[in-house]
Amino acid sequence: MQKTCKNMFALRTQIRKCSAQAALANRGPAPSTQESPQTALFDMEPLKQADYFGVQKLVKINDLFEAKVHLGHMEGSLHPAMRPYMYGSRLGHCVFDLDTTASLLRRSLHVLANVVYRDGVVLFLSPPSQGPTARATELCAQRCKEFSHVRKWREGTFTNSEKKFGLVTRLPDLCIFIGTPHDAIVECAKMNIPSIGIVDSNTDPTYITYHIPGNDDSASSINYFCKLFSNTINLVKAKKNDKKSN
Repeated sequence: MQKTCKNMFALRTQIRKCSAQAALANRGPAPSTQESPQTALFDMEPLKQADYFGVQKLVKINDLFEAKVHLGHMEGSLHPAMRPYMYGSRLGHCVFDLDTTASLLRRSLHVLANVVYRDGVVLFLSPPSQGPTARATELCAQRCKEFSHVRKWREGTFTNSEKKFGLVTRLPDLCIFIGTPHDAIVECAKMNIPSIGIVDSNTDPTYITYHIPGNDDSASSINYFCKLFSNTINLVKAKKNDKKSN
């Protein structure tokens, strides 16, 4: 268990170094770095390329627009930290800059792909108060055979897991928040668990590791993100199985 945690920590460190290259797939391979004894335990080939799994091409500006990802809340509810991700406003509502959203979304998919490639545990979460979002989150996890949590969050689930569940409990290696804010975001930050979150214009993105600015309320937007996450995971798992068979 201790060895597994050390390996995943080394993986997270390496992913953070390469995530900047993932947003610009046309730049080619990322600069090679000297591998430590811990990182040598992994197959580092995916981390040396900007888009080893081909997930960058899954994100298209037109798809984001059709899914209404660009539509935010009223101007008066805009969180100051979300101002850099705004394109402007229309009829009193905030409008996201989809170029920025697409870039950050590609970066997040790159991180997700590398975690899944190394058998990392992925947990999908959504606020229990949003019924349609909760159902979409569960279906997303089922499609890619990962885990989901859509009920009320019990305080200390991550930070006090040893007492709640026992010493052998393995925490997720990546949490994906389909809706924000969520009580588990702060616990992820405290436990050094990387997080990906869809952040609307009225939400504070501070404690989310890889935030994706966009609409997290409309059914079309939620279904788009869920489909994109599940397709990415299934694509990586299929590629990994093909590599094993060869």
